[in-house]
Amino acid sequence: MKSQKWANWPALWGLRCAWALAFVELGIAGFDTFEAIQEPALRALFFLGPLGAYGFGGLLLDLSLARLAPRIPLLRFLPLAIFALISTQSFRFTLATMDGPLRWSLFAIGLALAFLILRYDFSASPKRQQMTKRLAWVVVLAGCGGSLLYLAIPRQTEFREPIASRPEGPNVVVITWDTIRADVLPIYGGKGLTTPVLDAFAAKSTLFEDMSAVAPITAPSHASIFTGVVPPTHAIRSNGPFNLSANVTTMAEHFSKNGYATGGFVSAYPVRGEVGFARGFDVFDDRLPIDRLNRLISIGLPSFFWLRPLSLGRRFAEEPSVEGDTILKRTGNFLSKVKGPYMMWAHFFDAHGQHNPAPEYKQKAMAAKDQAWPLPVQPEACGERMTLYRGEIMELDWMLEELLAQVETTDPGLDNTIIFLLSDHGQCFGEAGFLSTHTPSLTEATQHIPGILYIPGEQARRSNFPTNQIDVFPTLAAAAGLSAPEGVQGVDLTPIAMGQSDTIQRALFRDGFYMEAFQFYLMGGAAQDLLTVIGQKRKPTSEGPVKNRSWTSREDLRKQALRGQGWKYLKVFNGDEFLYDLTTIDANGQRDATDLRESRPQIFQDRKSRFLTLWDLIPKNEQISGESSSLDNTMLEELGYLGDGAH
Repeated sequence: MKSQKWANWPALWGLRCAWALAFVELGIAGFDTFEAIQEPALRALFFLGPLGAYGFGGLLLDLSLARLAPRIPLLRFLPLAIFALISTQSFRFTLATMDGPLRWSLFAIGLALAFLILRYDFSASPKRQQMTKRLAWVVVLAGCGGSLLYLAIPRQTEFREPIASRPEGPNVVVITWDTIRADVLPIYGGKGLTTPVLDAFAAKSTLFEDMSAVAPITAPSHASIFTGVVPPTHAIRSNGPFNLSANVTTMAEHFSKNGYATGGFVSAYPVRGEVGFARGFDVFDDRLPIDRLNRLISIGLPSFFWLRPLSLGRRFAEEPSVEGDTILKRTGNFLSKVKGPYMMWAHFFDAHGQHNPAPEYKQKAMAAKDQAWPLPVQPEACGERMTLYRGEIMELDWMLEELLAQVETTDPGLDNTIIFLLSDHGQCFGEAGFLSTHTPSLTEATQHIPGILYIPGEQARRSNFPTNQIDVFPTLAAAAGLSAPEGVQGVDLTPIAMGQSDTIQRALFRDGFYMEAFQFYLMGGAAQDLLTVIGQKRKPTSEGPVKNRSWTSREDLRKQALRGQGWKYLKVFNGDEFLYDLTTIDANGQRDATDLRESRPQIFQDRKSRFLTLWDLIPKNEQISGESSSLDNTMLEELGYLGDGAH
């Protein structure tokens, strides 16, 4: 009797519920999600992935129910229960993003297709059932097999052969050391570490003693280095989710247009190619651990439930960055292939993050910690981290030796190679109350960075002329015999490096440099509201002093500053304002420890007025935003850019 009842149950019921679930989730995901996907393979998997994954589950469920349901009739309702549970959860996680009639229309279409599949009669003929099963296995093979194939095939990093079209010209190398503040380096007076390779490199270069960063985070600063403009102009003002403006020209685009082979090798998620950093490069290698898995996951979380088991694999992966030895392998491979003059960027992320140097360098740093300078402002909270940070820098020094040796394979003696080594930002160790972080800071600990320019045949010099990351592009262009593109805001520093002048006349930034801390999550309430939309809201808090409050405060803690002429005017979006004298140093080595707003009111008003004038003059481009996805937030959180991580 029970077997007869099961025989009358709808045929392929598990498969039908599975495909109904797939169409519901496709409707929930919407056209915007699909449109944001750039890779053709991922666009195909946007559809085939859920149909294949759920279809496989549905077919297995049908096989199991054929054996068990005759004995346990209630199991017949299991496929429908699974469909209802998962589709409800997917809808709940995505509900806040269902804005506009198009999203709701697509959701309605998905529901209608699901209803038709559930109503479709597969039992009309055995032939129809067999054809449906065959189709299902084809879709399973395409969806599941395609996903596995995508994960297995390495991502392309070479867009064109690195062959220069110009017959001659100097090579140009940009080396960025992530998260290196100037004052810890021996060439800037730092103690507690040794950097013999950097010292020797500086001894034949121009060292800029007063170089500053435009921002305390990775993406905006690097974007300024490679476009020669400040963040409001290039439009990357946060590590996520904004893209580089189409209205600016990158260094790689400019050198490529002028016949150079170009190669970029980066080690962290914020400077990935898809936000604009790959523009102009023949070879751009931004591959990270489980890179393909991350890209596959990005096509549909949180709409697609089938991706969630895959996302669990990320828990066993390292943070979304690669170590310097990997970068050295990639630069070495590029330099063995490149033909003719080249422009190369090598980005090292090792001093960012958890500060875990190799045992050799950790031992050296620990042995020299009693002689270290500057001192951590809060030694109990971050003194050990600062010691380990120095160990990371000593390891970077070894990597610099390896990289320079690689470059010499293309140019023995470096007689035809121009090199600019600098940092994107520094790191706080208690300054302004910020413990082992940099994201919310505009203190000197994050904004005073090293800058060293090597031009073959020039004498070593130390310059106290105020310089900035926006000067790198026009300087390297001029050193290579090229004119900078229109709109670049920095100046050419080669007259200083060649001993022709001690100063350079500036137009826009004659009163000082603009800088900002605009990491998205510092927006307070506005950021929390968006995080609520994508289901990642954190618990708000109002504890701690205003300067050190967690981003989970409802206050807007973004900052802007004018740094120049020995002063720094600082404005916080919650209404706070500060004035710092940068010509004095306290017992810890800190330049901006004391707010002088009340004691120097005339200077405060003057600097504020100059800041407001400058802000009105800065060209601004619209921020182009990809959606702040749960994957973006997970990646940024692991790098310390979401919350109060000690990165």
